[in-house]
Amino acid sequence: MFRDSAVISAYKQINGDPTKEHKRIRVRTSTSLEEITSFTESLINQEIQKERSVVRYYFLDPEDFEAARDTAERGH
Repeated sequence: MFRDSAVISAYKQINGDPTKEHKRIRVRTSTSLEEITSFTESLINQEIQKERSVVRYYFLDPEDFEAARDTAERGH
């Protein structure tokens, strides 16, 4: 088993990167489409950009994964 951790957020500003265009979240205003990060005061913008820590575990053996999952589901 290997343990890995990272800091992630649900959304990062795309800044015109054409390879990530499909990930862009836009809001239609009365005059144009604006990327959601343009609305710095909006609650949704603040929430989706919040960074969170996650821990991931990688298992070489499927049986070890099953045992860990069963233990986690039982809350032990």
